[in-house]
Amino acid sequence: MRRLAHVWKHHRLLLIAFALAVLVAVGMAGRVLFAWVYWNANHQQAVAAWMTPGYVAHSWKIDRSALIDRLIEPLDLMPGRRETIAEIAKRTGMPEAEVIARIEAAVAELEQDRR
Repeated sequence: MRRLAHVWKHHRLLLIAFALAVLVAVGMAGRVLFAWVYWNANHQQAVAAWMTPGYVAHSWKIDRSALIDRLIEPLDLMPGRRETIAEIAKRTGMPEAEVIARIEAAVAELEQDRR
């Protein structure tokens, strides 16, 4: 305890900087761990209206840009916008089920190409 008191008294800024660095490192490790657990539990998740095409690509472990390229024409996607499937359906006037079916077909094609 005397050692810590000595460091605090003589090197206060260095100790604060070290504590902040440890907190940042622990926070980043926590984010990595959370992402790893989340994506292992949500691998090949069924396509739903709340998802974005990018989320679907990540869940199915396919190239996001390849999926977007296959969907730009039939779904009038706007690259760079993070629209959910429900938002795409509303904007294009298609039923959500049809948008989901087109995304599932594109995913199946990309899965087939990967094999």
